[in-house]
Amino acid sequence: MEINDSWALVTGAAGGIGAALCYQLAAKGAHLILVDSDRARVDELARELKAQGAMVQSYGVDITDKDAMQQFYEWTVHERFPIDLVVNSAGILEVGTLEQTDLKTWERILDVNVLGVVITNQLFLPGLREKGRGFVVNLASASGRIGLPALTAYSTSKFALMGLSQAMDAEYRPQGVGVCAICPGIVKTNIASRGQLSEAQEAQALDLMAQRGCEPELVAQEIIRAIEDEKRVVYVGNDAQALHWASRVVPTRASGLIARFMG
Repeated sequence: MEINDSWALVTGAAGGIGAALCYQLAAKGAHLILVDSDRARVDELARELKAQGAMVQSYGVDITDKDAMQQFYEWTVHERFPIDLVVNSAGILEVGTLEQTDLKTWERILDVNVLGVVITNQLFLPGLREKGRGFVVNLASASGRIGLPALTAYSTSKFALMGLSQAMDAEYRPQGVGVCAICPGIVKTNIASRGQLSEAQEAQALDLMAQRGCEPELVAQEIIRAIEDEKRVVYVGNDAQALHWASRVVPTRASGLIARFMG
């Protein structure tokens, strides 16, 4: 789809991949609606983008709060923002095996990484369908292709997001609205610090990101290409590509091989 002069809604916009994408969308001529649970940070990003000449609105809301999201949706309708593009980049990371991850943590990660995306899409997809055009990006993960050890809940949430994206695309693309799942590998973001990790887990995750992670700007570039080319699935980074091909070449052994490698 054409990005210039389009209205783009970006969740999880205050940092990481979301913020990097906002800068690139603005450079492409998009008008932006920035959403994040951190109101101060998302407002600051909006001010920075406005100073560069972009047309930007910001809104602080928790995407898992259905009532608050309904109010946000009604605000966009009242303000007559003709949204053409929805990017669901909000997400959290939790580290732990099945036995280490308590039910409260499971509920939190599924609420943010899956149900928050469902709520956003249920609110805004009908408008795109009625126009007969538009595009949706769901930020999944390479760990939504192969289940990874010690990322049990996170991988589960991203597998769910892959299935959601494929089903949505099958439903909406014939009506003019494409849906793409973006699957990065390790990315240098603050996602670890926005979950509920212990200090040791957070330090380990941040060290891994610093050593092997790609820059959020690279992921943002691939999202831009996916939007312009209306792709369905995009794997970003060498590790993501390796996981993808492992799942295709040795699908029954891929998870075990990855577990031994990481162990």
